[in-house]
Amino acid sequence: MHERLVVDVMDDLFNYYNPATRSITPMISQAVHDVIVKHADRFNSAIIYDRDYLYNYFGFKASVDNSTGADNSNYSK
Repeated sequence: MHERLVVDVMDDLFNYYNPATRSITPMISQAVHDVIVKHADRFNSAIIYDRDYLYNYFGFKASVDNSTGADNSNYSK
């Protein structure tokens, strides 16, 4: 399992080191990072990691399509 805390992952994103530019290049804003740190306990307790394995490919694809608003009417059935 990969039970890393949300705040730890967000710290990694905020402190991302870009090897191409050899500098710290945050992938999330300071404002987002501040909110996550402020509410870290709430974010960390909201995630139930066992649910990660309940999705199969089709459930994942449907979730992605729904979140992006993709129109899949041209998929063959």
